[in-house]
Amino acid sequence: MVLHKLNSARLTHLEAGQLIKSSIKDLETAAINTATDTHINSYVTKMVTDSALFDKGLLQIKKNKETEEIARLDQLRDLSLTAFNRQLKVYELSINPLFVASYKAVTIVVKNYKNLATLNYEAESNGIDNLITDLRGTSYAPHIATLKMGDFVAAIATTNDDFKALFSKRSTAISATEVFNIKQIRKTVFNNYTNYTQYVLSLAKVNTGNEHYKNILNVINQTRKYYSDLLAKREGGNTPPEAGEGTAR
Repeated sequence: MVLHKLNSARLTHLEAGQLIKSSIKDLETAAINTATDTHINSYVTKMVTDSALFDKGLLQIKKNKETEEIARLDQLRDLSLTAFNRQLKVYELSINPLFVASYKAVTIVVKNYKNLATLNYEAESNGIDNLITDLRGTSYAPHIATLKMGDFVAAIATTNDDFKALFSKRSTAISATEVFNIKQIRKTVFNNYTNYTQYVLSLAKVNTGNEHYKNILNVINQTRKYYSDLLAKREGGNTPPEAGEGTAR
């Protein structure tokens, strides 16, 4: 028994919210009583609460143009981070020893800034500022030059500066918490979702003769397959997804 593979970090915020809704609705459609297991019932109850909170955050983005633009600029800097990390990985298997040495050196500093895209807006801004300072410092700038990745570093810096410029001018009518909470909400939502799916998978494996847990796992996998197929079709068409690699799966 396995959990159908799904890179939920590649889903847009809207799709991520729909995944949680589908997970709840599909259980109801299959007429599965989740109340028979207190832990599963707790996970599902929290998904219902989280889904409502997620909807509230998404609605705010849609209703306020300024907030929508902030979210768009955040996506751009997330994509810049992703592009940098993917380009860096290219050198991992290089046959050029200079490239390999520089790759290893830069990787050391990059590991200190893992999952920047999952942080709230202000924390991500500060993290990127520190990352850029390190990459442009005397210890790492030569390695960036060797790998010819100066443009990737510049793109991260530029998109971060663009974001910070608008964020600092955001409307005083919108509280900072409401503005940047959507990413934190998503992280919280998927922490619970991941715990739920792993719990069901474990029970289905242990209780092989128990159809109840097997049925719940089947429902989970059907939902995950739908969104996995959606990602496959989109990425096959080269349509860039919403940024956010590192989001909880």
